[in-house]
Amino acid sequence: MANERITIELIEQKEFKQKVRGYDPEEVDAFLDDICDEMIALQDEIDELHQQLAQKPTAPAARPEVAYAEEPKPVQKEKTFSDDDTESLKAILLNAQKVADQTVKEAHERADAIVEKAQTDADKKLGNLEDEHIRLQNEIEILKNAAKDYRDRFTQLLEDQKHVLTAQKELFK
Repeated sequence: MANERITIELIEQKEFKQKVRGYDPEEVDAFLDDICDEMIALQDEIDELHQQLAQKPTAPAARPEVAYAEEPKPVQKEKTFSDDDTESLKAILLNAQKVADQTVKEAHERADAIVEKAQTDADKKLGNLEDEHIRLQNEIEILKNAAKDYRDRFTQLLEDQKHVLTAQKELFK
């Protein structure tokens, strides 16, 4: 690609490999779109200037320069960013990566806090349920004992009544 001329179409079609901790694809695409828009605007301006130049009457002595200005200049090498631009872009991308890393870190911390709170709440509820289970088991045991005591007394009452009836039956014979 080093010898390939950068065109708007090339920028629009360029695909980058994605890495685990690479740049945000949406941010890169948006930046490339901005570059394409700028290149289109510059190309439109060049075309407009060529039209204006072609429409102006020129003196014969100026004609060679006009002809030279109308001819497209050969591109000798790709347009590159200056070192300042490259450093600025690197700084922006580094800052964006730091922000992304910090956001992910904060999200993990929040998720851990949520999980920890949920675990604490679950443990507390489980402890409450275990206490309630023990309380209900004790209550069931008390009710069983009360039912057994009631049955025993009722059985005794029935036997006493049977003896009374048997004794009265003997009286009426």
